[in-house]
Amino acid sequence: GQHILNGSVDLQGAEPVVDISLKTVGVRVESLIAIVAPEVKLTGNVDNLVTVKGSVSNPTVIGQVCLTDGSAQGFLLDKVKGRYDYHNGQLDLSDILIKALSAEVMFSGTMSKEQNLDFTMEANNVSLERLPIMASDLDLQGFIDLDGHLGGNLEHPYFKGEVNGEEILVNGERLTELSGS
Repeated sequence: GQHILNGSVDLQGAEPVVDISLKTVGVRVESLIAIVAPEVKLTGNVDNLVTVKGSVSNPTVIGQVCLTDGSAQGFLLDKVKGRYDYHNGQLDLSDILIKALSAEVMFSGTMSKEQNLDFTMEANNVSLERLPIMASDLDLQGFIDLDGHLGGNLEHPYFKGEVNGEEILVNGERLTELSGS
């Protein structure tokens, strides 16, 4: 893979000011994530185009990313792509598409500086067995579709919207034609 960096850094003021763009093509994400967020378990091939402008202490970061053939926190990912914008502690994500095994998730929205979530989301063919549900006495099987709003915060997210499933099993009990909100 390769990285192509263009731009300038102004060192004349009280604080450095940057105006740079970085194009990354065909790079393993593990080497990048180890630098910026070593606690995150992320693998795959990444293409990314990012522009960073402003002071070093308060930059505006705008970009688009495509990750393929990887995993996040142990969950396999075929593809993740979309656009991002970060400024004043707020992260805006738009047109995010995640393809993972049989599931396809699309979302757009904002995470505030306080880590509050405000996202619209549509997910199709999500495997209940693969959801990170911590209840050890709950055995879920089957596939669901979701359409709604993801709110709350990073510590306690919640989903509000429509849930549909043709057939699911909850602790071995069969439920058919599931539909709810």
